[in-house]
Parts: sequence; C-alpha cells; structure tokens
Amino acid sequence: MTLNIFKALKAGTKRDLRGLWQKVAAGIALFIMGFQVYVNIIGTWDPFIHAVVFMGLMLSLLFLLQSPSPKHSDALPIIDVFFCIFMLLFSLYMWLERERFITRFPLVDALNFLDISFGLVVVAAIFEAMRRTLGAGLTIVVTVILFYVFLGHFIEGPFYHRPIDLETFLDHLVFTINGVGGVPMRVAATYVFVFVTLGAFLEASGGGDFFYKFANSIAGGYAGGPAKVAVISSAAFGTISGSPTADVATTGAFTIPLMKRMGYSPIFAGAVETTASTGGALLPPIMGTAAFLMVEFTGTPYREIVIASVIPALIYYFGCFMQVHFRSLKENLIGLPREELPHFGDAFRDRGEFLVPLGLLIFLILKGYTPTLAGLVCLALTVPISWLRKDARMDVERILQTMLLSVNRLAPLIAACAAAGLVVGGLNITGLASKFITLIGTIAGGNALLALVLAAGVLLLLGMGMPLPVVYILGASLIAPVLTGVGIPTFRAHLFIVFYSALSAITPPVAVAAYTAAGIAGADPMAIGWQAVKLGVAGFVVPFVFAFYPAIMLQGSFLEILWITGTTILGILFWTAAVEGYFFWGKMGILPRLGLVLAGILLIIPGGKTDLIGLTIGIVLLLPKIKERGGKV
Repeated sequence: MTLNIFKALKAGTKRDLRGLWQKVAAGIALFIMGFQVYVNIIGTWDPFIHAVVFMGLMLSLLFLLQSPSPKHSDALPIIDVFFCIFMLLFSLYMWLERERFITRFPLVDALNFLDISFGLVVVAAIFEAMRRTLGAGLTIVVTVILFYVFLGHFIEGPFYHRPIDLETFLDHLVFTINGVGGVPMRVAATYVFVFVTLGAFLEASGGGDFFYKFANSIAGGYAGGPAKVAVISSAAFGTISGSPTADVATTGAFTIPLMKRMGYSPIFAGAVETTASTGGALLPPIMGTAAFLMVEFTGTPYREIVIASVIPALIYYFGCFMQVHFRSLKENLIGLPREELPHFGDAFRDRGEFLVPLGLLIFLILKGYTPTLAGLVCLALTVPISWLRKDARMDVERILQTMLLSVNRLAPLIAACAAAGLVVGGLNITGLASKFITLIGTIAGGNALLALVLAAGVLLLLGMGMPLPVVYILGASLIAPVLTGVGIPTFRAHLFIVFYSALSAITPPVAVAAYTAAGIAGADPMAIGWQAVKLGVAGFVVPFVFAFYPAIMLQGSFLEILWITGTTILGILFWTAAVEGYFFWGKMGILPRLGLVLAGILLIIPGGKTDLIGLTIGIVLLLPKIKERGGKV
C-alpha cells in the first residue's frame, strides 16, 4: 500500500507542447515577464495582491508545462486546461477585487460565494502543482498539515486545537498574508524573480563561459585541476543562481565529464560538483532565495547578511578545495595539459565585460540599495554588454527565448513557495508551530548547544526532497523561536537555519543536488550524497561556531576576528587531511588521522585552552614530518 501511495505521488515530467498550446504557453510566459518587470520597477502594487496575482499566473503556466505523470508527458488533459484557465481567472479576480481584499478585515468580513469557490480551486491547484513538481516529500507534509487543520480538534491532549471550518481555513490560507500570499510568495515575486532572470541572461549571453575560463586559468593545470575548476566555477555561478540543483545541471554538464576523463571516480566527480554547487546558496554577493527570505523574516538589511556570510562561506569552500587537493595528491591526479588550458587573460579578453554588471551588483548591494533594484539595474546592463561581441550578441529572438527560459525555471519554485504558504498557514491557524517550539524547547532544556544540534537534525530531516526556500521557511517558523529562546541572537539563529537549509541538498537519503549530479555522472546518488557530506564537512561545523562566536561573521575586534577565523581554518585543514588520510607530504596511518581529528575539534571550539591543546597536538603529529622535509610542509 505504501509503495502504491508513493507511486501515485510521483512527480510528472516536462511536457513538449506543440501548435496552439505552445503559443499560449509562450504568450503567458512573456506576459508574466512584462508584468513582473513593470510591477518591480513601478513598485506601487500592494505586496499581497502582487504575490497572489503572480502566483496565479505562474501556476497557470505550470499546468501547461508539467505533465501529471511521467507516462503522459506530451498529452494535455482537460484537467490541465481547467487549472490553467482557472488560475488565470483567479489572477484577474484578485486584481479586479484588489481594493476589497486590501481593506477588508480578515476572519471578520465574510467571504462571498466567488471567494470560497476560487479559494477551493486554488488550494487544489497548489496541491496538484506541488505533487507534479516536487514529488512525495512535501506533498505528504502538506497533506498531514491539512488533515490536522480539520481533524485536530478530535485529538485530546496538548495537540488539540479548536474546530476550524472551511471558510476560516480559506480566509486564512488564501486571502491573507499568513498563507499562500505571504513572505515566501512575496520574496519569489521580487528578489527571486529578478535573480533567476539575471542568471538566465548571464548564461545566455556567455557569462558562464567567463567563470569557467577564469577558473580553468587559475587551477586547471595543478594537481586535481578539473575538480578545483569545478569548485571555483560552481561557486561563482552558484552565487548567482542560488539553486544547488540548477547549478549542478548547468556547470556539472562540463565539469563532471572532465573530472571523469582525468581519472576521478564518477562518485567523487559528482560529489565535488554537488558540494560546490550547494555552497553557491551561501556565498555572497547574492546567496540566493534563503538570504532574501531572511531579510523579510528578520528585518536585517541584505548588506549585513552578505558581509556576515563572507568568511563562513569561504571556509566552506576552503574545506572542499583542500579535500580535493589531498585526494588528487593521494591518487596522483595531475592537472589538464598546458595546451588545453586558457591563459589567465583569455577569460577577461573573451568575456571580461561581464565583470561590469557583477561588479556593479556588488557595489549597489554594499551601498545599501535593495537587491531587487540592484538586480534589475544589472539585468538591464547585461543585454547591451552582450552586443559588444558577435558570438554572444542577444538579438530579439534570443532575448525572448531567455525570458521564456527564466520563467520556466521559476514555475516549480513558485509551486514550492505556494505549498510552503499552506504549511506555514496551517501551522499558525492550528497553533502547531508554538506546540512544536515548546516540545523542542523542553527537550533542549535551555541548553543552547543541544538546541542547535536538535535544530540541525530537524532541518536536515525537513530538507529531504524539499527546495531550499521551503526548508528555510519551515525552519524560520519552527526552529528560530527555539534557538532565540535559549539565548541565540535572532540574526545568528536565522543564518544557522540558512546554512543547514542549504546543506540539506547534499544530505542523504534524499539529497536533491546529488540526484541531479548522479544523472550526469552515471553513479549512485546515495554514494554521491555521502561523499558530498565529507567534502562539505566545514559547512556543517561553521554554523555552530558563529552561533556562539560572531567574530567569524566579522563582528568584533580585529584580533578576535583573526584568531577565531585562523583557528577554525586550521581545524578544518586538519579535518580534511584526516578524512582523506593524506597530508601534503604523503599518506597517514590511522593514529595520526585520529590525532588530527581531535586537534581539529579542539581548534574549532573557540577558547584559549582548547586552541592551545589542539595546536600542540597538531605540532606533535606534524613536526617530525616537517623536519624530515627540511622545514617544508
């Protein structure tokens, strides 16, 4: 029975439209693009109305693009036509009735017949869109929440809630900012839309080629060159896309086959790309959806989030890079032949103009402009910059194709954000969020470290098969209050959640980024996921450091920042060497590896005594080998 349920919940596949419906889908997509550019530039629409109108338009397109199941990928059944037309009508209805919905008192002013009818179909459409694009994981979570909304008053004990009728449910979840038109959808309609579009335009105009050539010219000729190129290029592209799976699919198509050709196993090649791509969601200047959501949830200026994330993100990539280096030395994997490498100047000569919009983006964000405005300015600059070179020139046809591509990429994310709205609304209307917070807080017993460990476990569990923004939204609703309740400041608590929300993409058993890499590498996704966890070990450690010691987030005196950062980096270096069983000079036995693990733990735990003991253990283990090599590491 369980197997049949999961088969029924299996996601569909992209539909290859033909004829009239292809033109209809293209027309809807282009209308969405024009509508979004207009609203985000003018900025006078009510945020709730903007969010729900955008959601309706996007879901109407999704029902044309996504089939109900893999078996009927190209057919267009009547139910899809119905949902497509109905969601278009819902968007029109919300726009026509905007004044009433902006000024009414939710849960006090009664809904009329049309409101209830639209609300019922919208919930059904969101549920079906979620099932098609995201599969069983989130669908089961939402189903459980909805059952609890309507049946929770039959449960005795602490999980009882008052009876909730259908009108109250629809009012709360569809027609207020507490449901599908809340923070997730508002962020998707502004920040996410802009940066997904910017990423698509950079990719279409040759910006991705710049990152690849630049990384190759720096690291391609050294030991493990192709893998190091994957780390650097995926980091650079990932900070723009903000999506681990999209980054794996884009850069992995080049880097994974290249790594395999140079002698890496398919599992390791897929894991390197998976780990590097996942870190893009943590790497400034853009960081992706979760950081934008954090702005809304905490009220923290985006610039502060970017600055605080620089060192933690770089340490994440340092750990991945060094483990790749040690694996390459251990297996004697040399870099690419010199004749196959671009020169350092080639990237700048061939595509260097793309530094202008990216540099401007960083400048505007650091100057305090909103990410949406900064992204739109850079987007507007990308097209004329592409005209400088004939092979990258974006004509009208390519611009239209890129617009369609970006909207198509957004459709599944909109389904995820709408589903997250249902979950958050269900948690709030039933009071389940506060009950869950009380439960976790009771288990933690006021212990901040135990609360962080429990939070990390819950976030990784929630992240099984769910998109990063959904994991963060659930974490912000359920986990953040627990962490703040045990003394973790709000900003650090939410950044902790951002990190672990991203890391859920590489954590088995359902590591979504690893599954994408497995298709390219031709390897077991589970094995890729576990290897990616080893490569990304720094990412699992650093959030615990900044939760207690904000110096690693560039908060504190210069000496504090230098000391905490330096000891953390040294601890991660020892860990990566112990994981691979190899240091700069050669292989290590089991005892030195265990010793370096202990030294790494002590160095990562901030404190004068622990740092001194860890450093002493490391020196005792490594000094004899350094002496043998005449002082050379």
